[in-house]
Amino acid sequence: MPYSYVVGGEVQLSNIVFPATVAGVYYSSTAVISNDFYPEVDVVPAYNSLTQSLLISGYSFDTDHVNVIYSAVDLSVEAVAASKQIVIDAIERHHDVISKQPVTVDGIDYKGGWESATVIKGCADTVQELGGTTCAIVNTVGAEQALTIAETRAVAVGISLAYQATFAAKTVALIAAAVASDETELNAALTTFVAANPA
Repeated sequence: MPYSYVVGGEVQLSNIVFPATVAGVYYSSTAVISNDFYPEVDVVPAYNSLTQSLLISGYSFDTDHVNVIYSAVDLSVEAVAASKQIVIDAIERHHDVISKQPVTVDGIDYKGGWESATVIKGCADTVQELGGTTCAIVNTVGAEQALTIAETRAVAVGISLAYQATFAAKTVALIAAAVASDETELNAALTTFVAANPA
């Protein structure tokens, strides 16, 4: 049985006892074939690129080329989890950006994010406890807004609702990534989330 070795991206036939028939072609002597190089043609099976990789499992010979035959090999659970973690991390990073985008309340833009909502609500609570009536809240352009306690809480609620919306979308994307059964589904978990929630 002839076999091959790779030279410069092509496969050369070797160790053939002549006369010989290779892939239905008769060769009378080494002079006919010894210097011939045959282009490779990959024979790739259907496989799941998320859970499997491809390895060369053999060669078959045709009249004008060599078939490089691949087999699908299952990846380890750890390797699949690592691929998913890359996408999960990307979803988290994108959410961190979009959740802090400005939120408009009563025509004024305030810094978004859970932390911002918590700080602003805390300001209203503290002022009320101290018997005050107004809070000084800074908007996204650095201008200080003198707001009543009710207005301050309204700003906190507006920012909180915006954050909760992005958090819910992030949760859907994370679940989709975690249960993805192939690379298409995994990539879609990220791209769908980003498209629906642009930075």
